[in-house]
Amino acid sequence: MKKYCYSLLIAICLAPVATNAQMHRSMGQRPALERVESLKKVRMMEALKLDENQSVKVFARYNNHREMMHALENESRGLFDKLDSQIQAGASDAEFNQTFAALLDIDRKKTEMRTKFINDLRDVLTTKQIAEYVAFERNFARDLREAVRDVKVDGQKNR
Repeated sequence: MKKYCYSLLIAICLAPVATNAQMHRSMGQRPALERVESLKKVRMMEALKLDENQSVKVFARYNNHREMMHALENESRGLFDKLDSQIQAGASDAEFNQTFAALLDIDRKKTEMRTKFINDLRDVLTTKQIAEYVAFERNFARDLREAVRDVKVDGQKNR
């Protein structure tokens, strides 16, 4: 029942994105992503059983971490776009290898940032809470994918 309510809440948050994705591709995404991020923070507070002091410290670090990860994800998207362009243009092996190297460098930076973030939580959270955070991240991402898939399936049935 709890999982059903959780999925329903995510689906409600994402419904505007699924129904208006074609029409408001760039403008409609931002508010929906912010709602999902807010939901994630509430669920994280519940899952980790954070007190007020912990919440302030964890979310300050979390917000900083997310901003840095978003910047790397944007850079990565740009490189994948560049790779598409290179494929269309018939780029040389050297050009492809340069793009591959940049993509691998971004993946390395992401891994380093995740490691640093987890290590930075050690003075605020217990080891068990950090383990719960890692599990929460995986489960939230899985539940979000399932909710998006369910909304898309429901949207296609209603056409």
